[in-house]
Amino acid sequence: MNELGSIHFDGFYRKLVANQDIHQGETIVVLPLDSQDYPDQYSIEASPGIHINCEQSIAGAINHSCNPNAAVRHFRIIAWKCIKENEEITIDYRKTEYKMAVPFECQCGFCESGTVIKGME
Repeated sequence: MNELGSIHFDGFYRKLVANQDIHQGETIVVLPLDSQDYPDQYSIEASPGIHINCEQSIAGAINHSCNPNAAVRHFRIIAWKCIKENEEITIDYRKTEYKMAVPFECQCGFCESGTVIKGME
């Protein structure tokens, strides 16, 4: 499968950006099979208690947004809505992670200033 995104660097931070227009429901990336039972900075909780180590995958560059354009479904990242070429691909960590390994203050621009993202709990 062709990867529909590539990693870009924005200063210190990395992000996943669409290589082409992506249609709603389309698979962006299949998560790797490297699972662990604890969260870390680059893991994605693909199923309750199953954290996928994405440090070596482009999925590890997917950032949070309170208004995401992608979601985790059946060990895949899929387009939640249409994504334009060169648009950053984001997911909502409050819907994918029960407890964040590293909570942080959200800077997505869609939520109230000072919102701390710490997962679902």
